Amino acid sequence: MPDIPDWTTLNITFRDAARADVLPRCEGQSVGDLWNAERPQLLPFPARRFRAATVTTARVTNRAWIQHQRAYYSVPVRRVGQRVRVDAYWDHLEIWAGTEQIAHHPRPPREV
Repeated sequence: MPDIPDWTTLNITFRDAARADVLPRCEGQSVGDLWNAERPQLLPFPARRFRAATVTTARVTNRAWIQHQRAYYSVPVRRVGQRVRVDAYWDHLEIWAGTEQIAHHPRPPREV
């Protein structure tokens, strides 16, 4: 186990090790060298932000709820009987009627 006196020295040690990291089948090139060679070939990020959500629809029940994956979420009562769009992200749901967001709910933890 190396004897490293402080966090700054540890970070410098890691940085230097990463810069010197040479991959076995890459003719002595470091990871940094390979990254610099590949970088010009990468495409730019898209102009629009990626929405990492699944999109479905649901009908609002007479109790002003919608069901999504065996869980119930409330929506405003005036939306009873209407079909709404459900954008399900990993941590929350957004419920939309047309272009208006009518509800936002955290998602319950998933059981494994």
